[in-house]
Amino acid sequence: MNNNYDLNLKAELITNIKQGNEGIIPLKGISMEPTLHEGDVLVVKSFSTYSIGDIIVFNYYLEGVLVHRIIDVRGSAFLCKGDNSKRTEIIMKRQIIGKVIRIFSGGN
Repeated sequence: MNNNYDLNLKAELITNIKQGNEGIIPLKGISMEPTLHEGDVLVVKSFSTYSIGDIIVFNYYLEGVLVHRIIDVRGSAFLCKGDNSKRTEIIMKRQIIGKVIRIFSGGN
């Protein structure tokens, strides 16, 4: 598959979510186990505010798009961490794509 097509599709999905529409994102990785599992399908929507405990999708610098939980809010910064991860990320609201509002199990 053409990587440029993948990038354009991904950018279009992110733009669509940020405009207030729901978007569907398949989950890859294990950083949110046992809450979420690889293969789960997430329905994501953008909101004007986010709170501690929300599972969010965000752009994280060179790593790309991550799905982690907000564990603290300090001023305009959000501290995020995967349920199965030791590392904490500090992000700004502009990096947040949206919040997970529904989860469809991928069979795990």
